[in-house]
Order: sequence, then C-alpha cells, then structure tokens
Amino acid sequence: MAVAFEVDICAAREVEKCRKELAMRQDFSLAQLWKLFDPNSRGFATNFELRRTLASLGIPLSIRVVNLFLRRYGSAATGASKRITYAGMCDAVMPQDAHASHQLRNRVAKSGSSAFSRVTLFHLLELLKMLMQAEVLAESIRHVFASSTMFAPLRKLDPDNHGVICSKALTDYLKSMGVFATQNEISNLLARIVVRPTR
Repeated sequence: MAVAFEVDICAAREVEKCRKELAMRQDFSLAQLWKLFDPNSRGFATNFELRRTLASLGIPLSIRVVNLFLRRYGSAATGASKRITYAGMCDAVMPQDAHASHQLRNRVAKSGSSAFSRVTLFHLLELLKMLMQAEVLAESIRHVFASSTMFAPLRKLDPDNHGVICSKALTDYLKSMGVFATQNEISNLLARIVVRPTR
C-alpha cells in the first residue's frame, strides 16, 4: 500500500515540476491556453472537443482517459462532468508554488500572438501528458484499494473506524514505511484517491 502511495506522490511531484516550468515561460498565458480548447468562446469544452484538441497537439488519448481527467478537473458542479471550463483548466495547470502561480495568474496574453514558442509548446505537452498519466495512475490506485484484499491495510489508517482516512494517520503511516511527504502532498494524495460521486 505504501508503494502505491509513494508512486502517486512521485507522479504528483513530476506534475508540479512541469507546472512550474511551464508557468515560468514568458510566452505562456492561461488565456492563450484556454483558446486552444475553446476557440469559439463558449465557456467550456466537452470531452470530445478536449480529446480532439489533445490529438491535434500530438497526444492521442482514449475517451476513457479524457473522462478521468474531467472527473478531477471538469465542471461537476454544473452536473456536466464531461466538460471543462476555463477555471477547471486553470486548476489543472496552475502550480502550487506561490511565486510561480502569482506570475502565471498576472501574465497577460500577448495580443495578436496565439502561438507558443517551440520550447513552451514542449513544456505544455509534457504537462498535459503528465496530467493524464497521473489521473490514470490515481484511477488504478482507487481500483486496487476498492478490492477486498486492501480492506485490512486501509482499516489500519482508520483506527477509530470513522470510515475516513485523515491526513495525520496517512502521514504517520507513510513515515513508518520510509515515505516522506509534505502536508500539501498528503492533502493532494487524499484528493486524488477519493472518488468524487458523478451524476
């Protein structure tokens, strides 16, 4: 169980590294990114539109993988878990590092230029691939934990039998297994492995 958590934490660290590298690119802006996915300014992009845009960027994915991404970043609040809004896309690419996210949030898109440099496009593609891989990994971990053979180890993380895993218990467990993670990484791990109900 600790190995699965460690793999997920390492994947999240790689995603965060890609987010920071992309955020530091001066020719990258959130508005330009969103324009790739919502060229007609409708305010959202469906799972099929997201898949088509990713394929045009050289990232061919199954609709299942796109839907996993949308389950995490999509607009479930509107009952439309198979679409993403500007806010959801910003959540997906925004680094947690305060300095990098501040720079990205305050960067204005250069008028007239809708294309990213080759280096920026490379960083964007790497991040998008990593985000999709992270969601596939999180889904596989959820499936493993849903199996009956994982019930006993998971119960150890809930000694009071409240039906929830708290971050302190998870942190203590991981430390005892030699896996060290920040509080932020623990919170993100819990957010990734907990399945949000879909309508």
